[in-house]
Amino acid sequence: MKPRLSFYLSLVMLLSFMAATVACNKSPNDNQIATDVQNKINGDSGLSGKQLVVQSSEGAVTLSGLVDNDTQREAAAKYAASVPGVKQVVNNLQVAPPPVPAAAEQTPAPAPAHPPLQSSRRRYRSR
Repeated sequence: MKPRLSFYLSLVMLLSFMAATVACNKSPNDNQIATDVQNKINGDSGLSGKQLVVQSSEGAVTLSGLVDNDTQREAAAKYAASVPGVKQVVNNLQVAPPPVPAAAEQTPAPAPAHPPLQSSRRRYRSR
């Protein structure tokens, strides 16, 4: 009876090993990759409010949209590259120009240096 138990135990272990190997080799699909990249980007407080588009095709991830600076651009690419199943990252993120300060928009036109002189007295013609 022991040889039979040993055989079944070996068979179960072999099947478990094969199932684990197949499960580990299964690469995530493109939708899952794009979702994982988007979740990583949204987890970064500097990138969470940005309207970034993540697309994945056969493991190649393309990032597009606007960020505030090069640091955010590089961080998004690193997040994408760290997701399992990503083979390549195409970083099409654009750095937006800095916003114009509100004070500069509302600055009134400068007054002339010397306003024209006007007499405070009125002159009347006699008739």
